[in-house]
Amino acid sequence: MKIPKIELKVKDLQDNEQEKETNINYVAQVDNGNSAEINIKNKVKQAQIDVKTRLVLGSVRNEWDYTITITNLTDKELKNVN
Repeated sequence: MKIPKIELKVKDLQDNEQEKETNINYVAQVDNGNSAEINIKNKVKQAQIDVKTRLVLGSVRNEWDYTITITNLTDKELKNVN
């Protein structure tokens, strides 16, 4: 069985929350019977960085320009951010 793509969107955690656990329970049914059940547990952590990617068409055919902006959301120097 192919596992479906499941997207998890999370709003901002409160400033005093460092992490929160979420559970997704997915049940596929065929003819009123369960054919598959998937349980996914995620741990959402307070973000330390914000990453934005921007794509712009270049001036030459088939040319693309990418801009990546990384913003430190903390008041400390970050190294090896996971």
